[in-house]
Amino acid sequence: MSKNKISDKTKTLCECAMMLAMSIALSFFSITPGTFGGSITPASMLPVLFVGVRHGWKWGFGTAFAYSIFQLVTGLSYFSYIKGFGPYLICILFDFIIAFSVLGITGFAQPKTDENGEKKPNLIKIFAFILIAMISRFVCHFISGVTIWRSY
Repeated sequence: MSKNKISDKTKTLCECAMMLAMSIALSFFSITPGTFGGSITPASMLPVLFVGVRHGWKWGFGTAFAYSIFQLVTGLSYFSYIKGFGPYLICILFDFIIAFSVLGITGFAQPKTDENGEKKPNLIKIFAFILIAMISRFVCHFISGVTIWRSY
């Protein structure tokens, strides 16, 4: 592997880490806390979505998965409302791991390089994949809400 490729990967890794840190910082600013935890955090997903669009699905899913682990660790207090192993597993997967990892879907909107070596983004494709990511995240939380939180 050439030194230039290693340098490019290091730059990409640093950019992904900065975007992850920005998402984590933005996740602490919430509009309103929910009754059983949860909150509305405007713009906390944007840096992770940006990573996918800019660097592709591998970096997008990797950054989104790291973000999901952070959300899981900071959301451990929500588990006090859950009883049983099955609901714990559903909560871990559909409220945290899968719900935040799907943000990496935006990596499929990465612009292709043309014959001149330039990347020309397709805004319709980017917005479509951002919408797909948000709907997928909503579906994950909906599944969790129907299976775990319905009794509350």
